Amino acid sequence: MRRQRVMCLAALDVEEGIKSARMLFPRCYFDSAKTARLLECLKRYQRQINIKTNEATVPLHDQYSHGADNFRYIAQSVEHMLRSQQQRPIATSAAWTAHDPEMGY
Repeated sequence: MRRQRVMCLAALDVEEGIKSARMLFPRCYFDSAKTARLLECLKRYQRQINIKTNEATVPLHDQYSHGADNFRYIAQSVEHMLRSQQQRPIATSAAWTAHDPEMGY
């Protein structure tokens, strides 16, 4: 098995990451059984509310923020993952056939 090259992403602002995650949603398909915890975290991801101004501020750090942050990091790195996959040929064996040829798996 060949080792994958590690790439460190630039430290982006949390707001930029949230924006990237929102832009990734239309391109995602979630298996509700396999991603139940992730979907719960994304639904419950929320911001702290400033008591004086009643405005949303920074994301609330709670039990749901870790799963939502995971999706945010994926959203920030997905373009790098796609580019690296396009640069190398997909390895297939002669016995392997796609279950759904349109999707490729």
